[in-house]
Amino acid sequence: MNDQEAKTKKANFIKEDYLRIYKMMDKIPSREEYLVHGHYSKSEIVAIFGTFTGLKQYSGLFSKNEENVPSTLRKNLEKFEVEGQCKEYVKVEIMPWVGKYSHNDRKKNDHKVLLVGADFHDDYLDPFSTFVFIDTAKRIQPDYVCIAGDAFDFYELSSFNQDPQRAFTLQKQIDLIREKLFKPLREACPDAQIDFIIGNHEYRLVRFLMSQAQALASLRCLRFSELFGLDEFKINLVTRNRFDTNSIPEDQKNYKLYDGMYLVTHGSATTTNHAGKELDRWGYSGCSAHVHHYQKATKTSPVITGQSRSNLDGPKTWISMGCMCQDACGEEYVDGIVRWQRGFNIVHLFPKEKQFVNNYIEITNSGKAIVDGVFYDKKSK
Repeated sequence: MNDQEAKTKKANFIKEDYLRIYKMMDKIPSREEYLVHGHYSKSEIVAIFGTFTGLKQYSGLFSKNEENVPSTLRKNLEKFEVEGQCKEYVKVEIMPWVGKYSHNDRKKNDHKVLLVGADFHDDYLDPFSTFVFIDTAKRIQPDYVCIAGDAFDFYELSSFNQDPQRAFTLQKQIDLIREKLFKPLREACPDAQIDFIIGNHEYRLVRFLMSQAQALASLRCLRFSELFGLDEFKINLVTRNRFDTNSIPEDQKNYKLYDGMYLVTHGSATTTNHAGKELDRWGYSGCSAHVHHYQKATKTSPVITGQSRSNLDGPKTWISMGCMCQDACGEEYVDGIVRWQRGFNIVHLFPKEKQFVNNYIEITNSGKAIVDGVFYDKKSK
């Protein structure tokens, strides 16, 4: 039984107990009267229903349409009513694609290559940076490719003030990523495991479908597999079920741990020391995106014993990567001059020794990059 099923089961037990007291007293029991005669505590009721009025509503003894119902309570009750439907959407349309095309057991060797890029932001995808990324995939044939969030932007579903000229371009944006990133990437490395971590921008669509468009979410054209081409391009989703987690924002929970030692996530830290914050949060070596600025943080284990330390107790390193989009994307979100940096990460993994080597690739604003001795120049492309 999962968390949501357990929650619903307990809600029904409390409801039956509340109705038992109602029949016994021949009137709607007050909060104080229920706490005297009922089997469940105040904290258990609040955890499930938010308030005792919520319990009354769930028990059919209180109408949420009454004029004296506070608007906040009405919203909470409505949210509880659609929660099961939302969870079913996630269960049926999203979770089956998590790990579906995993190749972890296909190639067992002591040197694996992981290619990581993020923050393409559909319409604002930087063509030169994307060309370097895909050409690198073709040359090095990585074991794993990770798109670490925000491949899409979903500008229309954001809470920011929106440009009306972009109001009807959602399908165009989705098609752009499918045709300019997912398709050529799969063609470049047909045997690689491709993982797509849902970032905060992709979660705009998840939240919209689950909170405002449940009636539309079952349409074939709105299925994640159809929208993103997950089956066509053999792409794994990396996400958690929002109803099986606590209050931490969902996009912070989405991560992929490679070979038990190197963690990739979209990231959420935006402080000056964003790489260090991510390292502290996860406790693994790894990399993230989100901030669109390159930064590196390294820390050694604080525990030193008389014996030699294991490899896992050794230094841990975190790379906060640059983006793969144009600066123009920042005009929607950043006050003042946009000073983003572009880049991606190549990680050489040595599973037996639990060791790795980061090979972070910087892409200059003028369009230059060097990857494993190959020089790329935007002017000669």
